[in-house]
Amino acid sequence: MAIPMVVNLVSSKGRLFAIEDTAPPDNPFLPARFMLVARNAFNGKKLWRRKITRWEAETMYIKTQPLQQQRRMATGFPIVTKTPGFNSDVIVTEGTNLYMHDKALNLELADAEKEERHLAASSGFTDGAPQHRTLWSIGVRGISADIMVSDGTKYVEVRGFPDFHNHSYFDPRLNGYTLFAGDLSIPQKTSPKAKGNWYLNTDFDQYKLWKLNIPITGKAIAMAGDTVFVAGEPMKFDNPSFENYVAAYAGEKGGQMLAVSATDGKKIAEYELQAAPAWDGIAAANGKLYVCLADGTIQCMGK
Repeated sequence: MAIPMVVNLVSSKGRLFAIEDTAPPDNPFLPARFMLVARNAFNGKKLWRRKITRWEAETMYIKTQPLQQQRRMATGFPIVTKTPGFNSDVIVTEGTNLYMHDKALNLELADAEKEERHLAASSGFTDGAPQHRTLWSIGVRGISADIMVSDGTKYVEVRGFPDFHNHSYFDPRLNGYTLFAGDLSIPQKTSPKAKGNWYLNTDFDQYKLWKLNIPITGKAIAMAGDTVFVAGEPMKFDNPSFENYVAAYAGEKGGQMLAVSATDGKKIAEYELQAAPAWDGIAAANGKLYVCLADGTIQCMGK
């Protein structure tokens, strides 16, 4: 029996969702035929399937395209635009809908009637090279970051470039990166600075709970209870030379991780990592913290 190639897998409410290549396997020169397939998680029975007609959104801005198009899936928070493309490297679910970047589907794979607030990444969740035209957001204008984590009521993000637009500048030698926490219950306000520019339409600090300058990049972040863990390459040197920063961004200066209070932003602890962290490579489970490193190893911390 020919088994379709499963590119990704995510589960919700007793169902498995996967992107499957259903093209005949006998001839490798035949084009792929990708389907989004829902199965019963307990017996593997196929429930629904939907053809992926096109990956790209018609309105996708060329400079926010992903650097790579790996089709991956993960559970988490739910995207904001409504265009026909399935452009996504990670499929996201909040338990009610599936989100494939520009496409929102219900768990029966039909178009979702309503989109909830959810995590989104303009250039893909696996794009580990954030810049001034890329962002992670949570479905609220004015919230944008290199990488972020949320528990549904508050969010914590790492900012390099302060704003998402063409004329945004950032020098890590001055104050490092910024760790910013915001309250999602605060109503959004329009900025008086807005003059037809969407990126000036809100006050970027209006949701602020606290803000902290950190001496590392934001390569990975996780929230466990009232503690936020953020890991990255070091950005503070006795000799702030160009060569040191190039080496740090290349992972040649190792890695560091900070533990910070999610309530008030006070630093709890600082740890040296055995190597630079991999992009979005922190997970917390059963009282332990697992950090994926760029050298291919995993560093486990905890009792």
